[in-house]
Amino acid sequence: MTSRPKLAKSRYVIIVSVAATFIFFASYMLWGKVSGSLLQIFTDLSRNNGIGASSGMLDFQVVTAITGWNGRLSFWKLELPNWLVPLSAIGAATVCWLKELDLWDVPVIIPIGLAAYGFLHSGFFLHTLLTANGNEGIIGVGSLLTFFSCIVMLVVLIKQFGRQKIL
Repeated sequence: MTSRPKLAKSRYVIIVSVAATFIFFASYMLWGKVSGSLLQIFTDLSRNNGIGASSGMLDFQVVTAITGWNGRLSFWKLELPNWLVPLSAIGAATVCWLKELDLWDVPVIIPIGLAAYGFLHSGFFLHTLLTANGNEGIIGVGSLLTFFSCIVMLVVLIKQFGRQKIL
């Protein structure tokens, strides 16, 4: 009778890799939509720059579709592109495979930190869309799939490495 302890031990790597794959493919899906009127945008610009605007001149809706590749999350004056989330997920999966194959004794903080970044970025992105004024923010399936895949990745990594030294 043959045992498979290596497969049981490396199950976390497979789960992390599947989650990273979901995150990568979710990057091509709709993360959300933001709508607004050009009149509002132009009015905001005119307040800042002293430009005048006629109220009927630009009174129509603009809808912007956001994905993991064209969107970004803004914190104060720092803009973080959404493509950092799939990049961090692929990085976490790669690092886990390097550790599992004994090619690099990776500090535990690296895969957990990469997964935590994806979780925080996608969580703040969802929060931003949910708290947008009125009906301006609409959540897409890509952002939900990304967020929940990041949660799975983070939970699996913490469960696997939780008792090890961080650095």
